[in-house]
Amino acid sequence: WDSVASLLTCCLFVGKVEAALDLMLINALPLVGNTETSLICIAAKWRPCESVTIGRDYEALMSQHQNPLEVSEDDKRGTAKKVVWKREQAGETIGAYYCEGKVKDEVTRIRTMKMSQGASFLPVALTITANQGESVNISFIRKVSKEEDAVIYKNGSFIHSVPRHEVPGELEVSYSSVQLQDAGVYYARYIGGNTFTSAYTRLIVRRCEAQKWGPTCSSICPACMNNGICHEDTGECICPPGFMGKTCEKACGANTFGRTCKESCEEKTGCKYYMFCLPDPYGCSCATGWRGLECDEGIQTRCTRCVSPGDVELNSGMEFKPTCRATGEPLPVNEDFKLLKKDGTVLKPNSFLTVTQNCSEATFHIYRIHPPDSGMWVCTVQTVAGMAEEPFQVTVKVPPVPQYPPKMRESGHNFLIIDINADPHTGDGPIVLTKLFYKSAKGFQPWKSVEGKGQCFHSISQTESLVIISLITFA
Repeated sequence: WDSVASLLTCCLFVGKVEAALDLMLINALPLVGNTETSLICIAAKWRPCESVTIGRDYEALMSQHQNPLEVSEDDKRGTAKKVVWKREQAGETIGAYYCEGKVKDEVTRIRTMKMSQGASFLPVALTITANQGESVNISFIRKVSKEEDAVIYKNGSFIHSVPRHEVPGELEVSYSSVQLQDAGVYYARYIGGNTFTSAYTRLIVRRCEAQKWGPTCSSICPACMNNGICHEDTGECICPPGFMGKTCEKACGANTFGRTCKESCEEKTGCKYYMFCLPDPYGCSCATGWRGLECDEGIQTRCTRCVSPGDVELNSGMEFKPTCRATGEPLPVNEDFKLLKKDGTVLKPNSFLTVTQNCSEATFHIYRIHPPDSGMWVCTVQTVAGMAEEPFQVTVKVPPVPQYPPKMRESGHNFLIIDINADPHTGDGPIVLTKLFYKSAKGFQPWKSVEGKGQCFHSISQTESLVIISLITFA
């Protein structure tokens, strides 16, 4: 029945595909050189009835290789397809591609490009996302100097040229107020070149102005963190690879990605060399910790773990000093730590310590804790890499206090039998231990004690008059 329920959920609740379908395209080595390269199209494992495929994007680039792609299943993942080109097939890889996922008649398509590592120009980024009305610069960096005019095309149509003696180090196409019709694939080359020596970048234009979404662009977007992008149709944050959460506030573990951080880069190099492409309007970017067109330039920006003090049980009125510990790159500092109480109160650390080279901890001070403080508390740490958090349970109990003093049951020449009289009592229970304190009524003798379990009787050797009190301990 579970499998039937899963199938029904998949096939009935299609809705807006961009919001429902968790689809991702990995472009391994967008700059093609003398090495193996690939495309991997991944859909969420919990959608068995969707179809996934990879194809050449002739809408974006007509003049590319015409050979059919050899698309195969990716056995390492759930629902995934891949195309792998050997090093001797480098010439066949240049061009534009798409990853497509279908649920019934609804389609989600992700686009990407591959270009030659030895192209005369290279784009600053594989994709650029802009809001309608913004100022945009589309840039190509010159890598090779030639005595030729430089030309720029958009979706196969010529739009701009620069005379050979005026070709700058950076070619640019600028829009002071970008519009939807300006979106597309731009490519630059020398006039004597061709599709296979061109540099490509794709401009994505959101239908709405910045921080707006909806049919009339009148709704306010959530504050998408860590370079997440607000979808103009759904108002959801599309999170960069390596982040998750409604506002992309939570960092995934090292070398993990996906909407719920369930996918992973299993290669020895982790997510290095992987360009991740997501549905528009996100585009493509490297995983957290990497940058560059080949995603091979390391940047140390990953918060990997936050550790709470664990579940605790305390007596009402006690002092409480919980410690939260975190690892990450960069190493979290004092200002990065916060402690959230059950009622939403945010506490800042009272002390901070760098434990090791890649681990730090913050200690918080609650001077008196009370039963209303019982509940789920959360240690959080947030750096430029994102947020990590760890919840823990706090239970505050009121110590039991007997309503009546201990009572003597029997006495002899040199002994007393005392009833603790543990019940009735105020406060919490159950009672697991009792302790009877006694000392001589004369002089300044120290207190002595005997212990017992539950409501037991205590026998005391008596040689003189005694002062007696009792102590109750609860679970």
